[in-house]
Amino acid sequence: MVPDIADTLANLARVLSEAGVRATIDPRDLNPPGVLVAAPTFRWTFGGRLSVDYRLLVVVPSAGAANDLKAIGALLDQISAVLAGAPVTATPSAWPDAGGGDPLPAYELAWTATTKE
Repeated sequence: MVPDIADTLANLARVLSEAGVRATIDPRDLNPPGVLVAAPTFRWTFGGRLSVDYRLLVVVPSAGAANDLKAIGALLDQISAVLAGAPVTATPSAWPDAGGGDPLPAYELAWTATTKE
């Protein structure tokens, strides 16, 4: 059975927010520096297992490459503490600037949780 997607994502955003990370599940509300808790991917396997691939998009304002990486690194540290022990991959990415400028620096974090249905 699929968990309530909106509630699951809202709970993750709440936990991140309580840890001091600006987080949202609605792209319209993303205000960098912050995190977009994106919709997950679901995979079912034989034996009643459900794998949920979670994604977070960490976005910072553009302030030059070195500053961007420092800002992203600071957010990654905070998020790492929240995800305590979850194996996460981080991939460089970009986020469209709402003002029409160059894309904003970002990293996409991903991890998988597997549960028994």
